[in-house]
Amino acid sequence: MAFRNIDRDNTGMISAEEFRKFIDSLQLSNISEKEKLLLISNYTENSQDKGGVISIAAFKNKFWEAYTCFGRENNATAKMQAKGQVDELQSAKRQVLTYMFMTLRERTDNNRERAWALLDQRKIGYFEIADLRSSLVQLSVYLSKSELSFIFNFMDKDKNNIVNCFEFFDFWEIG
Repeated sequence: MAFRNIDRDNTGMISAEEFRKFIDSLQLSNISEKEKLLLISNYTENSQDKGGVISIAAFKNKFWEAYTCFGRENNATAKMQAKGQVDELQSAKRQVLTYMFMTLRERTDNNRERAWALLDQRKIGYFEIADLRSSLVQLSVYLSKSELSFIFNFMDKDKNNIVNCFEFFDFWEIG
């Protein structure tokens, strides 16, 4: 787990210094030094006890905030391209995709982390088509093989027969 790798002193809390070392270790070329400092100062100011440390729950929120803001090059471009793909779908396929998506949003109170946990049942960081089918059946969503395959392939952008959390979150964002 990322939190444990960053929490070098094993206190269950991450200090601002541990957080900075983590950011530096990522060697992200698209984050300027100014953006790093802003992220760290924001992290320190918004930590739970204002003492410059952060719990695992707060860390998860900060991680996704940082990923959304800085984690992907051309993030806006990728969203626009994905949105265009949805617009180009045939009506029947769009309905199936929308039905599955809206059911996930409804059953998870519009929470993408809950939706991800539902789909990543084996807690391995990705799901396969069989996992998707099993999750949808639990939600009482029954699809034909071709519909299921279509939805899975729509999310599996790199076509490696698995959907990782980044592919799923991209899917969630365009919905």
